[in-house]
Amino acid sequence: FVNYTHLTEADSRIIWQVRNHPEVSRWMENTKPIAWEDHKRYVLSLSTRTDRVYYAVYLLNENPIIGAMYINPLNGNEEGETGEYLLPNYQGKGYGRQMKFEFIQYVLKNHLLKIVMERVRTENVRNRRLNEKLGFQLTAVDNEYLHFKLESENLK
Repeated sequence: FVNYTHLTEADSRIIWQVRNHPEVSRWMENTKPIAWEDHKRYVLSLSTRTDRVYYAVYLLNENPIIGAMYINPLNGNEEGETGEYLLPNYQGKGYGRQMKFEFIQYVLKNHLLKIVMERVRTENVRNRRLNEKLGFQLTAVDNEYLHFKLESENLK
């Protein structure tokens, strides 16, 4: 995991391109494409923010970025929301599960959060199933999202 603020411009551009890919952005809260200049400003703002951290995810012993993870603490380090996306050509191969498991394990082990929460679009069956396999509990459902919660002792 590499913090967005430590990425090269080339890797930051990859993250931006992937985030704007229709197969990735359709699952996000903001589904509209983001301009490159807006992306650069946002990444720059992360260096002074304490309310969220974004990471690019690389394959071990290889260079390609395969996805991204973020953490958005809500109450200090008590609870917060995480999210992720995986490049389309890495989907369906087990990378998403490994990436999410290792990230949540890191977050919990290092006491960045005690409770991990996620919102998943209701039609995102893959992510719903993955959350259930990892031990997340469904806590609420609304018109757009399934709301999940994971406490450290339930991580599988």
